[in-house]
Amino acid sequence: MHIDFTQIIAELSEKKAFTRIFNELRPGSEYIFKDMLPEQTSPEYHVSSDYMMVRSAMAGLVGTDSAYPRTGFVETGKQALSTLKIANAVDLTESAQRRLQLLAAANNLNGPAEVLNFFNKVIVQPHFDTAEWLRAQALTNFDDTAVATKIDWQFGQAKATVLYKRESGWDLPKRTGNDGYGGTTSKFWDDIIAAGDKLGYKIAKIVMNRTTFKTIVNNPVNKILVRTASDDGRTFVVARTNDAGTELVIDGRYTVSIDVYDGAGDVYDISTGTLKQIPFMPDGVVMVMGVYRKSRIYTAGEGSTRGDTATSLGYTHIAPTVEGKNVPGRWGRVFVPQNAQWRLTAEGVTNMIPVVSDPKLYVLMRTEV
Repeated sequence: MHIDFTQIIAELSEKKAFTRIFNELRPGSEYIFKDMLPEQTSPEYHVSSDYMMVRSAMAGLVGTDSAYPRTGFVETGKQALSTLKIANAVDLTESAQRRLQLLAAANNLNGPAEVLNFFNKVIVQPHFDTAEWLRAQALTNFDDTAVATKIDWQFGQAKATVLYKRESGWDLPKRTGNDGYGGTTSKFWDDIIAAGDKLGYKIAKIVMNRTTFKTIVNNPVNKILVRTASDDGRTFVVARTNDAGTELVIDGRYTVSIDVYDGAGDVYDISTGTLKQIPFMPDGVVMVMGVYRKSRIYTAGEGSTRGDTATSLGYTHIAPTVEGKNVPGRWGRVFVPQNAQWRLTAEGVTNMIPVVSDPKLYVLMRTEV
């Protein structure tokens, strides 16, 4: 069996298969921060918010007529173009295609399905992962000097910084030394009570990664009893016990549900030529998310929607792409380069930026781990 990629791609392009895959959204359960900052397409490239400031260094960024970076990402932000441009390109080499041909012949694989699988895995998945990492940075990467969370991203010579201003004193000070959540005078429960007080004890979820969770739960000073654990190991209900560790503290503020988020993405390190895994949720950060109450103010396009299904925290702005003829949404393609019929190339582009509209909807707790 021989797969004719040129013919297959022509048929898939007519059906707009690549565009369809690229604009499909992953389940919210897979990406916690996408649920908090849901994606919205918009015809606008520029984004404005009272809490955001975009700074960029423009050396060696992708030019209008430049090739996309191979197996990596690049982003840019101009004063008049606040969205970050994410682009990647991946080649399926001749040797890899030969292996695919052999597998197809041996296992009766479907040619169009394999092209779509290739595109989905090497182009679409990295864009979704990068978007989630950017959302995580926007919400949890705290900068004490700027009193802000920030995206601080550099790929090669391309660099952009986006600051999301926080109100001074709203987030809790980072706990260090013995006061750290793994220390002998841990302030974990003090901070849980303080965060709950700021949010009026209307807490939607508490999010941390597994390293931070183990630091907290395994510290006997915190006197924690894990009451329930979900089958997938993601959600735990924990409670504080008395000094003897024999009874639960009756005060309901000392029983909380924790979501452990271990999502991570593989990033190509151009300095070493290897992949390295970067967790979405940073070590030592605990995000206490408040419950959003939907406004009763009239909003165009909204009817009688349930208050618990909406969010005022913000959204992920997905702008148009020039490559996609200025249609809002991600753009991608798979093609056989001219005069290089032995190669199959996939490309993808997203213009996007996380937008935080109500930074006081959550509180950040931080500790050494």
